[in-house]
Amino acid sequence: MKIVLYEYAPTRSARVHWVLAELKIPYESKNAKALFGSEELRNVHPLGKIPAMLVDGEALIESVAMCTFLADSKPEGNLIPATGTFLRAQHEQWCAFILSEVEAHLWSDARNTFVYQEERRIPAIFKQNKFELSRSLEVIEQHLKKHPFMLGEQFSVTDIIVSFTTLWAEKTGHCEPFPAIKAYHRKLLSMEHCPYTPPE
Repeated sequence: MKIVLYEYAPTRSARVHWVLAELKIPYESKNAKALFGSEELRNVHPLGKIPAMLVDGEALIESVAMCTFLADSKPEGNLIPATGTFLRAQHEQWCAFILSEVEAHLWSDARNTFVYQEERRIPAIFKQNKFELSRSLEVIEQHLKKHPFMLGEQFSVTDIIVSFTTLWAEKTGHCEPFPAIKAYHRKLLSMEHCPYTPPE
């Protein structure tokens, strides 16, 4: 299997980078900063965004899809539960939850802070996003008070996916009331292959 990853730190490509490192899967890295919006990148990702990945010449986009595919491709790596199991359903659950209930609001903040031109920004959205983030992060906080990792006792690809977003939340000041999330971050940041940067 030949993998080409279009990546650029500190984007969501870090999730895929970590999975590849954990599974010791060789790949070709293309630093995509200079390729944003380029024809080459659009041939892989229709919006010219990263991450994007080629698998034996076939395009795959969205970091959660990439991470899940890679973990499935190497089951001996024990990064993901087998399909059809309840633990696999929990993996899918937490991936959906982190994207829709946490990351969507962080990305909305980012768009209205520095991504969009000023005339397109909606300052009123920040208050709503903060409210939604506090509710959703509380769910993860309570879960991590009971379990060392998102799927229980064992580190998994789910942690790689979830922690990218919860670290983003901590870096933007949303995790002060959540000590279990912050302790979870410290544990993951100490892992050998973790490419994420700690909050300042």
